[in-house]
Amino acid sequence: MKKIQLAPNFGNMYVSVMLVIGISRLEAYWTLHPEAEPSLRALHALLSAASWGSAPELVRQWPAMAREDKGCVRLTLADEGCEVLIQVNFARKIAQIQAVNALLPHGATSDDRQRTTDQVPGGLRASPA
Repeated sequence: MKKIQLAPNFGNMYVSVMLVIGISRLEAYWTLHPEAEPSLRALHALLSAASWGSAPELVRQWPAMAREDKGCVRLTLADEGCEVLIQVNFARKIAQIQAVNALLPHGATSDDRQRTTDQVPGGLRASPA
């Protein structure tokens, strides 16, 4: 556990358990969707204070909103209309925010919709030249 002195003049010490990187992705989303800002700030605070040892432990803590997906964890914030994709290195206590996707009206994210409509399997596309 690492202690960070945020107010050196006052001597206050705060405990930070998980280092969260990629916060600019949260900020970019709430700039476009200001109604989601309080919830995304709260999510950042919760992630910073988290002490999970594994993805299943994270999912057990937040069963209504978290699910594992190909080495990442998807956190669905239905009331805010978005989904946050994070990758966590549990051994090093680092959570990286990979993306914040808007949920579409029918419940799928724009990322999921792209996967289902793009029928070209993997690899680079042929150039028009």
